[in-house]
Amino acid sequence: MVSAYQFIVFILIALFSITSAHAVDQPQGVYLKSVQNSGSGCPTGSASTVLSPDAKSLSILFDQFQVEAGQASRLLNDKKGCSIHLDFEIPKGWSMALFSADYRGFADIEKGTMGVHQVTYRFSEQQKPFQFSAKIFQGPYHSDYLIQNAVPIDSNLSWSSCKNPVNLIIDTDVMARVLGRNIGNQNALMILDSLDGSIEQKFKVAWKRCDEVPSKSMTAVHQFTTQTGGALYTTDVGEGLMRRLRYGGVAFQIHTSLQSDVGLIPIYQCLLRDGISKTISQNNTCQGQRPLGVLGYIAKRQVNGSKALYRFTHTRNAALQLVGTDLESTVRSGYQVAELLGYVQ
Repeated sequence: MVSAYQFIVFILIALFSITSAHAVDQPQGVYLKSVQNSGSGCPTGSASTVLSPDAKSLSILFDQFQVEAGQASRLLNDKKGCSIHLDFEIPKGWSMALFSADYRGFADIEKGTMGVHQVTYRFSEQQKPFQFSAKIFQGPYHSDYLIQNAVPIDSNLSWSSCKNPVNLIIDTDVMARVLGRNIGNQNALMILDSLDGSIEQKFKVAWKRCDEVPSKSMTAVHQFTTQTGGALYTTDVGEGLMRRLRYGGVAFQIHTSLQSDVGLIPIYQCLLRDGISKTISQNNTCQGQRPLGVLGYIAKRQVNGSKALYRFTHTRNAALQLVGTDLESTVRSGYQVAELLGYVQ
């Protein structure tokens, strides 16, 4: 029979074990060494950054972030950005990522105009940023807004290296644009601050021990349609929007770094002869088109759940090229397979 004393000891040991298990969910002693910001959206002294005491959340506040296009400003496009560099000191053996982003603002978008709010982040050793969902406002729209992004921690987050210090770069871009070629009576206004105080962008921070960090990071490739029927494939959604191209959504996901353990190969971005359309190729010479460098990496063999990614050319006009996974419908539309690029999720 178990005595009352033994039972109490057993309960205390169990509680201690549970508490200890939760205590290793994140490192202790994380702090911000330095914060620097630059860009037209955050003049000196107009942005501040706060890390919560438990290092589980990060807040950025702006009080002079505003763009305006149209009759009032006499601008067809107005785009401003803010790049915030944060140096973290974290205990050895830990890695961090941002898995949630909530950002607020005010949009006064009249008919015939549009606005965009986009946030990305990356660590200094990474070339490609992790992009949270961009918010695109089509007029008429007149209201405060809240954009909420949440990415499962076990998915393809962009994790920091295990070296100290960790340099995190958060880029916020806001754009207002008149859709026509001439400035009429329309106006588009985007504000990331309020009359009664700053508006906060809040990020949630995930922590993992370095031996638990996934070996891959992903980013989205966006598709746009040009005025001539061509296509532009890019990881920067702002590129297509600034060119006034029609947005077709996320085409597929690619890896941002080359990991030997998952068998990846590089894919290259190629500028076509019209000077606007951009396609993707496995060949670094881009078949005579202008090479723009490595866009990212995809799998060279098929695994569970992956799909073949093809580059297509039109049967009547080879200048028209598409990239996608839907072989049957693309061929029915008058295209033929030019190249099997690899495999994507």
